[in-house]
Order: sequence, then C-alpha cells, then structure tokens
Amino acid sequence: MPCTLFCLQADTAEDMQAALCREKGKTMTLFFAILLGVSAFFFTLEPLFRRRVTFASPADDRLLAMYEDLLAEKEGIYAALKEIEFDRDLGKLSQEDYLALKQHYEEKAVAVLRTLDELSPVQDVSEEIEREIAAFRRQSLSASPAHHCPQCGNPYQQGDKFCAHCGHKLPLSN
Repeated sequence: MPCTLFCLQADTAEDMQAALCREKGKTMTLFFAILLGVSAFFFTLEPLFRRRVTFASPADDRLLAMYEDLLAEKEGIYAALKEIEFDRDLGKLSQEDYLALKQHYEEKAVAVLRTLDELSPVQDVSEEIEREIAAFRRQSLSASPAHHCPQCGNPYQQGDKFCAHCGHKLPLSN
C-alpha cells in the first residue's frame, strides 16, 4: 500500500510516523542494493580495462608493443607444436618430418622465451629480497660484537634465543 494512501487512513500521528519509517527503510535498502550491484559490475569489468604489463615509464611503449608481439608469437609457436603433433597422430606427417618440425619450433620457442625473460618487467623478487636480507645481516653483524653458535659456529646477535642456521638454543647473553 503506498505511503500517502496509508498516511491518509492513519488514525494517529504515530501510525503516520511508523509508515514513513517503513518507506524510508525500503528506500535505503533499494539504494544500497543498487550501489552494491553497480560496484560488483565495475569490479568485475575492471580487469578488462587494466593494462596487463606495466613498464617503468610511459616512454617504454615500444617495449610494451614488442613484449605483446613476443607473447603472441609464443602462443603461435605453441599452437604450431600442437598442430604438428595432431598431424603426426593422423598420419599426415611422417615421424622424420614431425621430429624436424618439432625441433625447429622448439628452438624458436626457446629464443622467444629467452627474449621475453630479458624484457620482462617482473624481476625475480625472491633474489632481490635475499640480497637485501644478506646486506642487512652483514650490517647488523658488523654493528654489534659477534657471538658464535656453540653447535655450528655461525654468528648470531645479542638477544637471539635460537641459531638462525641450525636452530640450536643459544646461551643467554648479557
């Protein structure tokens, strides 16, 4: 029943107030449902509009184009490898021809993958983290007097309870 019709039939001000509250509640629920739907829609479509590979600066558009071309070439090589395998299974290619073509495409794939690795904007993060940890440890160990683990002989810092190398419980140090 619409609010205005109900409000006109209401006997008291309390009934009208309750009807208005119910209508406001329905409006707010509808508003949040629409807001949630629109948010979900944009969240779903956002990856379609995002660039997949980002380089350090916008001036590297040439590298981005080369990278995308190499990705397409890699997919083409993989498709060709599947195709020649399928042709061999059907009997369209002899075993010798198959092996020659397979070797050719595998060599092309290796060259493309190496080039992609060189151009890749994503570096091996774990190696960089390990270098930073090692540098931090060298700096920390040089800043404090070195203590050595009685089990394995590796240095440790004051306050360490266990050896980072072997896990041996360290003696309490002052």
